[in-house]
Amino acid sequence: SFSVLLLAVLCACTIPIETNPDTFNLEPGALTHLAPAKSVALENAYKTEAPQNLPMGQHTWVLEQKKMTDTAIAMLRRALDKQGLTAGPPAAKTVTLKVHSPSATMQVYPGFANTFARITLDAEFADGARVSIFAENRSPAGAQRAFDGAILFALNKLLADEKARVSEALFAELKDL
Repeated sequence: SFSVLLLAVLCACTIPIETNPDTFNLEPGALTHLAPAKSVALENAYKTEAPQNLPMGQHTWVLEQKKMTDTAIAMLRRALDKQGLTAGPPAAKTVTLKVHSPSATMQVYPGFANTFARITLDAEFADGARVSIFAENRSPAGAQRAFDGAILFALNKLLADEKARVSEALFAELKDL
């Protein structure tokens, strides 16, 4: 990771920024209010790749929004599985997720760089209800961890959002099966 960053510093180039669903886990209590033994399918709103270019000085970071959404789905699916909730087909209800509008800034200090990542996570429920969650994260461990953390924070907000009552909407999705 550091060698990739060093190489990027030495030449102006395009740098793909990957995300990894195994970097972080949702808080164990985030889903405890949901009823067990129900199922919901999690779907990616992107049907094809959706790269987003972010100019970073002389470089361009490329974030693949479809893959970022796959990361969010894998994180949420893992948390649902741990709670005994099936999160895949066949399911009577579907929640469609979309991670979009990634942006970032980087502060470079002697010896390290601090990345500040921002994303928006949209969720559309089977009844047509939609919610949009903004999240951000800062990491001195690189862009991947910064974006992985932003996805994690967006999912936590999605499950706990009081204004949109997203957790109740997800609960209703599961309860109505």
